[in-house]
Amino acid sequence: MHLKRADRHDGGYVASKGIVCIDEASGHTLAIAMEAINIPWSYGINRALQSVVFSEVTLDNRTFLLPIASESIVVNIGAPTFRQSSQYQNCQKFDAESELKFESIELTVSYPRHSE
Repeated sequence: MHLKRADRHDGGYVASKGIVCIDEASGHTLAIAMEAINIPWSYGINRALQSVVFSEVTLDNRTFLLPIASESIVVNIGAPTFRQSSQYQNCQKFDAESELKFESIELTVSYPRHSE
């Protein structure tokens, strides 16, 4: 599956193109990759890319599809390139419980009568 979209910024459009990788057997999303295209020169960015990789992770005997890695790259014009890469590991499940109790409250409401 290929994706395309465009967002309007300061009188111009910045479009994105990308790809979504789907596992044929399970139907799970395995990865998403996007790249900005037609970036206006005035933005000072030559290239911008983003990606996320997913995998099945077992927590508490249940399987979840979670991101395991992501990366963002911005190639600036006349400035350093920015790259952020994250790895997600050692996921843990946290549970919380709460209980709400409502005690009966007798409430008397009176409305003044209006004469017409």
